[in-house]
This record gives sequence, structure tokens and C-alpha cells, in this order.
Amino acid sequence: MKQDDFDKLRVQLTTAFPGVKSWLGRRDSTRETLATWAQSLRNTSLEHAVLVIEQMIDGKLPPPEPKEYERLALRIASEARKIEWSQRVSPVDDVPAWDERHRVQCRDCRDKGVRYVWPPAAMHAAREAVSEGREFSAYRFTACAVACECFRGDKFVDRAEPHLKPYPRFNANCMVPHSGGPPSEADVRALLDFFGQRKQPALFER
Repeated sequence: MKQDDFDKLRVQLTTAFPGVKSWLGRRDSTRETLATWAQSLRNTSLEHAVLVIEQMIDGKLPPPEPKEYERLALRIASEARKIEWSQRVSPVDDVPAWDERHRVQCRDCRDKGVRYVWPPAAMHAAREAVSEGREFSAYRFTACAVACECFRGDKFVDRAEPHLKPYPRFNANCMVPHSGGPPSEADVRALLDFFGQRKQPALFER
């Protein structure tokens, strides 16, 4: 989202929710807050962010509460990603009929050769959160891809093209699987359990 788009979104947000506008007006660091919001929404499209606000207005999503105003942009970004991913799902009518030739051989990558895992930054943040007993904010992180352990992952590890960077191979000792879309409860639980079950958790290695 460019600055012009963010300015449009800010106007719509503060018009729809006067409490947010009043809160911004009372702050000594309004400019810094808006800069932080713009940074949080840098990878979010104006279209999807507007849909989030409209759903808040219609009651499909809970309206913003004063206690979350400071992190409101992160929530909008998270909800916008959910909308974006839901729009990518193919309708049932487009799913081909079962054919033995289409049987998936690798359940981890669905024969694509790559699978999703939590990124290094999320691994470090989760480790610190578990160690210090703090809350882990999962929606700040986006999954990254690694090569699957099956033979289809070989082509992503041994890349012939010099301009393509090889993918790291999935390693269960230092990587935690991710569903690939917006973090689900199962994704977060798996990540926190990964560190909670280890006295000296392994680092995410590439």
C-alpha cells in the first residue's frame, strides 16, 4: 500500500470510527503512530483493507476497541490477508473428478516439491516469547518456502540456473511446518510446542 492509499484508508477508518480519530488527536506521537501503521500495511492492498473496514462497519468483524487502537493496523493487515487468501480458493466446480493418475504421492508437499514453514524471524520471536512467558503475535509473520524432503524437492535444492537461489531442505529439527496462508491456531500451536518441548530449542538454520 502506497502512502496515498494509506491516507485514503486513514480517512475512511477515522470517519467510520470517530473513537479512533479522537484517540489519534489526543496522542503526543500521532505522526509516529501513523508512520507505524503505514509500515504495518505496506504489503496490504487498499482494496482488501477497505473490505476489512466495511466488515467492521457491517458487524461481520468486531469493531475496533480502544485497547487495540495502537495495534489496529496490524489487525487490519491480518484480516486483509485472510480475505485475500479466501479469494484465491478455487470453487468446488473447478475441482476435477478423482482419477488414480492424479493420486498425490507426497502428503507434505502435495507433489509440488516445496512446503511452507515458519520464517526465521518468527522462530526467534516465538522462542523468546516462550522463554520469557510473553504473548506471541503470529499475524506479524508470513510463511516461507523450503524444499520438501521427497525427491520432488531436489530440483529446488539443486538449481541449474545461476540466477535462482537454492532452497534449503526441510529439516524437522529446526523448522516448523506452516499451512501457507494466514496463521491458523494449529500453526501457532505447533510453533509454540516446538519450543515448549525443548529446554534448549534449536535455531532455524538455512
